[in-house]
Amino acid sequence: MFDEFWKTREATPKTPEHAKAHERTGMWGVVSMFVFLLLSLGFGATVLWNSDLPKLVNGLVASATMAGFTAAGLGLGVAAGCLRAPRDFFNSPAGHAWLRLVGTRSITALRMICIIVVATVLPLAGIPV
Repeated sequence: MFDEFWKTREATPKTPEHAKAHERTGMWGVVSMFVFLLLSLGFGATVLWNSDLPKLVNGLVASATMAGFTAAGLGLGVAAGCLRAPRDFFNSPAGHAWLRLVGTRSITALRMICIIVVATVLPLAGIPV
């Protein structure tokens, strides 16, 4: 996922509106990834200090939680950005990069996948859907 995310930076938007949508989608992904990383730090610290499990198991649980939250944050930001992008943006080379990242060729499927991602990731942050 992270490799495909970085490949989207190489794509060239056609119009200024496409450039804006391209930049906004990437920025939302990065910002929400860092927000979820901060949330995971708090959860990881809670696991480490309040658990009776061996230290190795605590460390593994905290690390896995932090990695999962960070990836979920990136997915949430990209999904929100793709939902907000105009439909014609996805016909440009930059839009095709985001379609490849999500794993589809259909704009309708992209929107449905993004809605599902947003609806499943937001509760992780304690935000009711």
